[in-house]
Amino acid sequence: GIAAWGPGPAAGHDGDPMELLEKVERAMRAIPEPPVTLQQIPAEHRCEGCRLVSGALSGVLQKALLDAGGKGRLIEDVYVQVLSGACKSDSLFSGYHVGPGGDLEKRTQPADGEEQEQELTTWRRRLQFICTEVLRTAGEGEVYSLFVGPGSKKEIPVGRLCTREVRMCPKGK
Repeated sequence: GIAAWGPGPAAGHDGDPMELLEKVERAMRAIPEPPVTLQQIPAEHRCEGCRLVSGALSGVLQKALLDAGGKGRLIEDVYVQVLSGACKSDSLFSGYHVGPGGDLEKRTQPADGEEQEQELTTWRRRLQFICTEVLRTAGEGEVYSLFVGPGSKKEIPVGRLCTREVRMCPKGK
């Protein structure tokens, strides 16, 4: 037989093997996903991802304005909290995948199987990364200034944010 070097994975466990398996699975679920990097986001989807993120950030800021009475401005603490909270929100960025036409789109049907579920998770995490990257690069203050800017429709101008500020979209897109 092969001599074990030190205690094996089940050392100290003399109970039900299914119980051990459940413990291992629980421990695996507790390990966080590795962080996403820009290189992991296909270049052809970065601009589109930034556009989706820009729209999502406009939406959360519009909601925060309504919650604050609908007029005027948000104080810095509020918009910083709203924007950084948006990037951590799983629900805000869930449901996206690359559709049949090759574009990022929201799924209309629930995921059909493990592979589709994994793609939805991958794109949620990528969009959350883009969101965090937008705030890190442009800053919450700049994103908010774009949102409330002169003559603004209380919407972040996508071209300005994604082309000039974070450069995820090529000029003219």
